[in-house]
Amino acid sequence: EEDDANDAKKNPSTPSTEDNKESGDSQVDTSKISSVIYRVKIEKHALRCTVFHFYNDKTVLFTAKQKNENIYVGEGFDVHISSNQKNHVAHISQDDCLHNVIFLKDKNFKLKYVNSGKPNHLSLNVTFPLTKDKEITWTPKPPKYDPVKDKYYLNFHGEHHHTPMKSKKNIVLQNDKGHPTFIVRKMDNEMYEIECLPIVDPLIVFSIGLSDIVGPYMDPCGDIQF
Repeated sequence: EEDDANDAKKNPSTPSTEDNKESGDSQVDTSKISSVIYRVKIEKHALRCTVFHFYNDKTVLFTAKQKNENIYVGEGFDVHISSNQKNHVAHISQDDCLHNVIFLKDKNFKLKYVNSGKPNHLSLNVTFPLTKDKEITWTPKPPKYDPVKDKYYLNFHGEHHHTPMKSKKNIVLQNDKGHPTFIVRKMDNEMYEIECLPIVDPLIVFSIGLSDIVGPYMDPCGDIQF
């Protein structure tokens, strides 16, 4: 279990506008932009692939299915792995070395699972295209450590002050200035929230958040000696 705390005064985690300021877009006033909350709902099936629905309010933007080390993302409420690929918009390929490669229609980027700053807890390091001319990098926001209580504290509330369940999937990412930019938090047994600024492509948001939710790929035959 994660010893997370949500002390906004000591460790605020509200997705920052700094990344868009760095992009050089002086025509957009990002100081008044509020973060958006997406939801990921999970459907688990005993004999079929796990399904992930990505919501903006009540609208399903994308749906993903995971099969072994591959995750297929389609636009809308359904996605078929092989029988009908017309609505496919992304493919996440995982390896057993803690790397994901996210393939979109016109671009691709890499993601790595890294130490979050808390023992036995992974987070993400990712560099992705914000615009055609601008790439940004997000890294784990380190938690605060209380040596007296031997606990780690990190605020997952975000701008909208939502309190998550305790989960190893709860993460906060930051930009190169140390400002929080991306939050994944578990809100129910099969439901997560992803909070970030709306300037980031929702498909990229889903791809990064889904990588956290499913976790790194572990080859079931990786430890077998032949």
